[in-house]
Amino acid sequence: MSEQGEEIARDCMSAVRAAIEFCESCPEEGWTAITSEEGWPVAAVVRHIAEGGRVLVGFAQEMAAGRDVTTTMAEIDAWNAAQLDDWSKTTRAEAIELLSEVRDLAARTVRGYSHEQLSGEHMFAIYGQPRTTARMAEGFALHALEHLDSARAATGPLHAVRPGQLSR
Repeated sequence: MSEQGEEIARDCMSAVRAAIEFCESCPEEGWTAITSEEGWPVAAVVRHIAEGGRVLVGFAQEMAAGRDVTTTMAEIDAWNAAQLDDWSKTTRAEAIELLSEVRDLAARTVRGYSHEQLSGEHMFAIYGQPRTTARMAEGFALHALEHLDSARAATGPLHAVRPGQLSR
């Protein structure tokens, strides 16, 4: 395990921990709020964090194995659109379970990469340029936090007060 791999794993775990904490504290009415960034219900955005995380881990695995990632943004957009109805029905418990699974997968995967694998550069078709495996793996945490910010913004004042903090 490389020091860089451990650092990336910690970042991934931290980002998912923040998403899980959001799920646990999001009021019920916030779960169906529509995000301004994606135009999706919060439930779908949280599910996308988990499912997108699996995809990004898979991309990093391809690169670590010495292969280019040929998936295009159009393919990703079509996949997201095809999943939206199901993702919108995700329960809080399902979301937390899926986030926990992808957190563990990302951490375990990245920790297993050597320095050489992390520094290897391969084409990433979505951006039309090469990326290192490390940058791809770091992208999971960034992806999670970006979408989490969107979910938080959608719940706005609803999310400002956490369950258990209401005075009676």
